[in-house]
Parts: sequence; structure tokens; C-alpha cells
Amino acid sequence: MKEKHVLERSERFGSSDEQRAMEHTIARMVIYKQIAHFFSYPDMDLINFFESSEVEEHIRCYRHLGIEPDENIGRIVSWIHERPNEQTALEELQVEYTRLFVNAYPGIPAPPYGSIYLEKDGLVWGDTTADVVKIYTESGLRMSDDFHDVPDHIAAEFEFVWYLLREELKAKEEEYQERGLKMSSIQKRFLTNHLLKWAPSFLDRVIESTRSLFYREVSLLAREFIDRREVKERKGGKALGL
Repeated sequence: MKEKHVLERSERFGSSDEQRAMEHTIARMVIYKQIAHFFSYPDMDLINFFESSEVEEHIRCYRHLGIEPDENIGRIVSWIHERPNEQTALEELQVEYTRLFVNAYPGIPAPPYGSIYLEKDGLVWGDTTADVVKIYTESGLRMSDDFHDVPDHIAAEFEFVWYLLREELKAKEEEYQERGLKMSSIQKRFLTNHLLKWAPSFLDRVIESTRSLFYREVSLLAREFIDRREVKERKGGKALGL
């Protein structure tokens, strides 16, 4: 499924309500996928994203959900341009990523694992991590051989929701109602029991402790997305009048 020009009209959805529901789902897909990239180990694709036309599509998706990201993204673009070159920007992000999420004395400021926030003892690879793995398996996934981290890493969980949204939309397009309902049910359960229970605390830690404008801005943007859209939806609110 192509993600460029994602808000263009689809002839498969005839009514205006169906069309709006599709656009809403796709906007959430795009945002979940990119937030996952923001909190993965930085690569040059991350820097290039802010220099490409894709960032405009990302902005449109936020606006579609009633969020104005222009100032946050504008500050990130300016920060990149202020570096001597893109490699310097990348290396600065890699250093800060390591300090925030991997290794720092006396401890990392913002551990990126759900179990640390959800478990009483704050352990990595706790019972909640095992539950996350079960949900991945239930949806037909397994951890990629290229992923060398704990399954409830913030990037993995955001990307998982992107996958569930994508599969739900594909099922609707192919009129495979049973699979669409299954993906929707897993998504709601996963958000309620896992991601939305700990992502706000994680993002708050990043905002409070980061030395990087980049991580502060993407965390503020992700926090607003969660607060204004996702928590509301899980409480039964209806976005875009759907």
C-alpha cells in the first residue's frame, strides 16, 4: 500500500463517511510509522526525511487530525540547516540517542521499554513484555531478525500499531470483514493495555531530559498526537465526526 499522497480520494469507498474514515485511518498510519522512525537509532534517512517532500505529506496528516505541526517541524528543519552538514546532524542525534535511551551514567534518562513503566519493579523483559510478544504473534507477526532490541521498545510498539492500521484498511478494501474486525480489536486492546499506558510518561522524560532540540520537538509532537487524538479515541471519542 503506497503511503505517498495518502489523503487522495479512493473510489473503493463510496460514501463520504467511508471516505472520511479511510482518510482518518491513513493519517494515523503515516504518523505512527514516522514516530517509530523518530525513536529508532538515527540514520541518514531520518535526516533526509526533513529535507524531502515527504515531510509535507506528514504535515498534512497531522492537520487532517486537527494538529498543527508546522512550528515543531520548522524548528527541526532549521536545526538541521544550522549544522555544518547532514553527517554532523546525524552524529549529534546518534550521540543523544545513546545518552537518552541506551547508556548513560548514572542511568539512562528515558528508558524506551514499556515494562519499565508498567511493571511494579520496573524491570526490562517483564510480564508485560511477554504479553506484547503474544499480541504480536496473535496478529501474525514475529520480531524481525534485524531488530536487536526488546520487543516492547517504543519504536517497535509504534510500528506495530501502524501495521494493525494498515492491515485493517487493506481488509476493508478487499471486503474481508472478519480480518478487519480482528485487526481493529487487537489495535484497541494493544493501545489500551500497553502503548497508551506508558508512552506519555516516556515522552515526558525525553522532553525533560534531552539536550537535543530534535528529540524535544518530536516528543512534543508525539505527545500532542497521543493526548489530542489517541487517548480521546480510546475513551470513545469520535474523530472527524465519525
